Amino acid sequence: DYIDVFEQKDKFKFNLIMSTTSGPALTALLIGFLLKFGRDFGEKKGVTDPKDFLYKVLTEIKDKNENPLDIQLACALINKRNYEMECRIHGGVKCYHQKGDQLNRVLQVGIEGNEKIKLSPYDRFVMISPGLLGALNQSGAAFGAAPVLDSMKSIPLTQSVHDLRNDIMYKLDRHLGGRKPMQDVSVI
Repeated sequence: DYIDVFEQKDKFKFNLIMSTTSGPALTALLIGFLLKFGRDFGEKKGVTDPKDFLYKVLTEIKDKNENPLDIQLACALINKRNYEMECRIHGGVKCYHQKGDQLNRVLQVGIEGNEKIKLSPYDRFVMISPGLLGALNQSGAAFGAAPVLDSMKSIPLTQSVHDLRNDIMYKLDRHLGGRKPMQDVSVI
């Protein structure tokens, strides 16, 4: 898994990126892409939003004769001026949003029609790697999204995001019965 948080040249905007690849070559290609574009994300480089970012990354992967299906990627852009977030996903990374006043309602982000979100105080935005969701226990059952959603609904919104992450990871550990996961597991 590769995770990055970085500011854009416009200091009121920053990106969250989570990716899982089939091997280190694709991760290196992604990091190379990020270094090439760096803080110059914006109109000058033709990358103004997460949709543009995904398009450019996938084009770069195809240009290097790699398979775009071998990378699973989520990119979120947060604008601190208007408290809007836009998120796009390619592959199995899952993103969830929970409004600060709706403990029992969690929406999956990045699916058609739900890419842009107006953020409010106490909102939660959670990115989950495919390795966490697909972690198999001894009987071959995948961890899945249900425990993540349960944690988001049961941990009060006033508690730390670290408490939420710890609850998800505790449930994963119980699910695995002390075994190590076969893939990387990540939670932002």
